[in-house]
Amino acid sequence: MRLIFYLCGDNPELSGGEVVFLLKEGLLKSFRLINQFLIADVEDEKKVLELAKRLSFTHEVCKLLGECRDLEEAERLLEKLEVEEGTRACVRVEKVGEVSVNRKSPELERRFGKVLKSKGCTIDLSSPETMVKVYVSSQGIFAGELLESFRARETMERGKKPFSTSFALPPRLAKALVNLASAKQNLLDPMCGTGTILVEASLMGVKACGVEAFEKVIRGCKKNLEYFGVSCSIVKGDVCELPFRDESFEAVATNFPYLKSAKKYGGKTFFREALEEICRVLQKGKRCSMVLSFDAEELLEEFFVVERKFEQRVHKSLSRRIYVCRKKA
Repeated sequence: MRLIFYLCGDNPELSGGEVVFLLKEGLLKSFRLINQFLIADVEDEKKVLELAKRLSFTHEVCKLLGECRDLEEAERLLEKLEVEEGTRACVRVEKVGEVSVNRKSPELERRFGKVLKSKGCTIDLSSPETMVKVYVSSQGIFAGELLESFRARETMERGKKPFSTSFALPPRLAKALVNLASAKQNLLDPMCGTGTILVEASLMGVKACGVEAFEKVIRGCKKNLEYFGVSCSIVKGDVCELPFRDESFEAVATNFPYLKSAKKYGGKTFFREALEEICRVLQKGKRCSMVLSFDAEELLEEFFVVERKFEQRVHKSLSRRIYVCRKKA
């Protein structure tokens, strides 16, 4: 099965990485990232689509009909759609980025809709049983049958919580970190702060546990968990001395304090001690996703295999470094 993921445009590398690491183990055979589109050959379509509901930085998932360079070839792609006569169907055209096609989307939708009508479909714009998406971009034209559509509104609304701090992660990024860590069963956030990662993991059905050093923050975190109706274990403790046995967790996701803020904990020594503990409690061959405010490859490679690094600009003087690391088997 070949699927096309239509990704958020702000950071396609990060958006595509979220898809890849969520599906990596046993479901993803191969993939290509083409700007805002990730084309993937997958196993077990049903399981993939169920997991895809967790994605934070993906707009839509379609069964790929094909890719081409011009509108005439796009019409021929639509003719490949397997659909029963009388099916209520419609076509939606979306222009992505700078495109050379100067025709308006409604005009193109009517043009492609005629192809479906010729196959015996009933055109229904309000409640179609089958929706065909045609993405027109500078990288080409992609046509697919829409399988899932996601909207970020619910995740964005989770930013409105009873307790927050200036360094709290946006919920969408926290959700992506859980997916980047390939978390399926259980996850640890060893510096859980306001609990944003814990909330997102729990809402995905992942058993989450948090560690936090400050009592005031723990109280605020518990208020947030209660507000969103999720239950997690919160332990008062130090990330440099985690109160867990070796290899206790399948995944770790966390947001490190800014380098300047960490100086009061010991600066680079703090990061090294924290990473050593995270490595200890993580199972062999499993992943952790971490947000840092500085380039940390050399430090991370003391303990992990660094699989990917993404950057997300926050403002003029700050960019997040998002690392996906794997503990050596």
